[in-house]
Amino acid sequence: MDVIKLAELEQDQNFLDKIKELETNINIEIDLLKEHYPDLCVLAKKAFNSISDYHSVAVSYGILKEKVTIDKTDDKEIIKLYNQRSSEIDPYEYKIDDSFIEYMNANRK
Repeated sequence: MDVIKLAELEQDQNFLDKIKELETNINIEIDLLKEHYPDLCVLAKKAFNSISDYHSVAVSYGILKEKVTIDKTDDKEIIKLYNQRSSEIDPYEYKIDDSFIEYMNANRK
């Protein structure tokens, strides 16, 4: 995923409104299915939350990446934060992969 583009999209109110609408609809669908598929809904919620967690980190990483790689800032604090976020992003991506694999495996049963 292009984290710089994601950070730019965060400035677009229409994009934010659509994301909020999707989040609401997904939560409604999960709640509607809870009674009949409680275990699967827990895994679906876990997968959904892993995307939200990644999104938060990816947006800040994208903003910092743009400042460091495109704007070529020499601000040591921004560079330090960029390096920190750079090392944090992979585990969030793995969390998404793992939660979706877990959901898909349970869904096949």
